[in-house]
Amino acid sequence: MSKSKFQNNLQDIFAEYFTQTGLNINSFAVKFNISESKIYYWLSGTYLPSIKSYILLADIFQCSVDYLIGITEDKTFVKPQNPVSFLTRFDQMMQEKGCTKYSLAKYCKIGNSAVSKWSKGKIPNTENMVRLAEFFGCSVDYLIGRTDIK
Repeated sequence: MSKSKFQNNLQDIFAEYFTQTGLNINSFAVKFNISESKIYYWLSGTYLPSIKSYILLADIFQCSVDYLIGITEDKTFVKPQNPVSFLTRFDQMMQEKGCTKYSLAKYCKIGNSAVSKWSKGKIPNTENMVRLAEFFGCSVDYLIGRTDIK
């Protein structure tokens, strides 16, 4: 996933939202308690939002995280009946795939230390989350427990 693809998607999504609601970056930042500079960084492509920020934005825009990231053009999002944590879903997917953390790290080109931190409750960064979703053959939303639909 390239930052430029992300940048184009998020710019378009924010522009559409601002048009529909009449808000601007400043009023959006105030309304949702997000730093205005953070929004500018996201829109300029300087930084990718964290997964937690993507979740917040997906809730605001009423769409999937996968849509915001640019993985899918489908905005549809179905909430899970029983939400689960990333760690629970990660462990479940590891068992289903029958792989070790070492083989996952090697295949996805992610450091072993990062994978170890996830077992202790740390959430992967956006790029690693996308790699994991691709590896497991599921959506980012499914992997983070936001939906039951793979």
